[in-house]
Amino acid sequence: SSDLLRPLYYRLKELVLNSDYIQVDESTIPIVREEKHKTVKGYIWMVRSVMQDLVFFHYDHGSRSQKTALELLKDFKGALQTDGYEVYAMYENKKGVLPLGCWAHARRKFHEALKSMPTEEQANSLSQKGLAYCDQIFALERSYEQLTPQERHTLRTQQNKPIADAFFKWASEAPVLPKSILGKAIHYAMEQKPYLETYYNDGRLEISNN
Repeated sequence: SSDLLRPLYYRLKELVLNSDYIQVDESTIPIVREEKHKTVKGYIWMVRSVMQDLVFFHYDHGSRSQKTALELLKDFKGALQTDGYEVYAMYENKKGVLPLGCWAHARRKFHEALKSMPTEEQANSLSQKGLAYCDQIFALERSYEQLTPQERHTLRTQQNKPIADAFFKWASEAPVLPKSILGKAIHYAMEQKPYLETYYNDGRLEISNN
């Protein structure tokens, strides 16, 4: 059966990678190691063509390495939406590739920072402040779901950008310990800032790869 389906998989992969906007993420998957009689953590890659809504999965012996990413995406040209995993940094200056960040990954880190605090301290905390900025942006995006790309582009410039600008200004000035959970959340957001801002420029682009 797998032999008969293989050409279909290759064609699906070709269609996705020939599109001009993809989202990529790696998810953990338990892999059975028969010789050890137990499972170990590996990874499976998901690649989605956003405009065509086509998805394929890529498995390379559980690897999450740069070599796997290079082989998988070597011929891709267009917008590439990922999280901040360092492997994707090699596409920052690749001709024909537009790196695009994921606000859901940035938001998640503030959520984790908030949950690490005692309940009575959460309401007025810096972690809650960072999370609130992200939630405002996501609320706006939900209100745009039925709009055309051009309408989304216009509203993002008018409404999303001022909130994001305020968020990054706040993040750059927030008094936090760099190695704290909140400090790491802020560092991630500031490091990803150029890629988190890219979606303003094209109404087709999503704010996250969720």
